[in-house]
Amino acid sequence: MDGDGVMNSEDNCPVAINPDQLNFDNDTLGNACDDDLDGDSVLNDVDNCPVIPNNDQSNFDSDTLGDACDPDDDDDGVNDVLDKCAGTSANEMVPYTEGDDAGCTSQQLFSMHCPVDSIYRNHGVYVGCVSDEAQRQVTIDILSSDEKGPIVSLAANSDVGKKEK
Repeated sequence: MDGDGVMNSEDNCPVAINPDQLNFDNDTLGNACDDDLDGDSVLNDVDNCPVIPNNDQSNFDSDTLGDACDPDDDDDGVNDVLDKCAGTSANEMVPYTEGDDAGCTSQQLFSMHCPVDSIYRNHGVYVGCVSDEAQRQVTIDILSSDEKGPIVSLAANSDVGKKEK
């Protein structure tokens, strides 16, 4: 009927030309005439991932792509497959995008490397950890030298690692 060379009885879109008979969601309708290509009950014209099922339409960074098909769903400039700190605040750019620190902000790195809820042998061990991490971040250009001192001072003035009396 549609002239695509596929017999109507075998054509998954008998009124739309689709000689390849593609059907992403394997329903009874071919892609050429399917209003819901991925079968997630969200119509293609409003689906933020029209070929990947995502009926919840989650979109952490509020861009045009839903999380299911967004290669950088926190929009921090680091693709999810390389992002060590997935879920960085939406649209927050991170200063370092390679290796073990990819996709992490300075604050996230301190939380990972010197967590305040860890048990430290003493307060000095915590302050040393913060000082070392701050220097590491200066070395890889996440922090400036001027930012290091105040961060270490905050750690020194904290109660982290101090024994309760």
